[in-house]
Amino acid sequence: MRVFNESEAFGILKMMDSKFLENIEIENSTCEKYILQMGEICNLEQWKNAKVAEIYRFDIWSPAIFSNFEKSKGYCIDLAPEDVVLLKEKFLANPNFKKCKIHYQRLENGVFEAIGENPRIWSDDYGEKRIWLLDTVDPDKILRIEHSEEQILTFSMEKNIFKILETLDLF
Repeated sequence: MRVFNESEAFGILKMMDSKFLENIEIENSTCEKYILQMGEICNLEQWKNAKVAEIYRFDIWSPAIFSNFEKSKGYCIDLAPEDVVLLKEKFLANPNFKKCKIHYQRLENGVFEAIGENPRIWSDDYGEKRIWLLDTVDPDKILRIEHSEEQILTFSMEKNIFKILETLDLF
């Protein structure tokens, strides 16, 4: 849906059946960059029950609003350590989680430390990436957290390739 502000998005979402709405896409209908206040929207059953959420051409205050989705994408102003810890914990606990991509404007001190120690550093033509691979309760899956120089932090649930290689007796 293309909207101007939160009240327009709220008005449209509250009319939809929360039992059948799986994907929510909110896009700014103007060329101006605005902050989308999410308070009322996050309290809707439609928001709570959806599986996918994407917000385009709006900034949000906290990426924590994406913590209950299988897939999500959005833009935030500040990315804080407490946001990263909350998202990491929620995604590790959600068996249906697949991917969350967050574009940010400012990275607060302590974010990398909040993710974990010893990231893998990867450099290519597009710049440097930091990658953390975290164990999950499912030994066949890992939570991959990737930070790129393009100011993007991506969380994704992936197959544990190390576990697969182990079963092939390659170690």
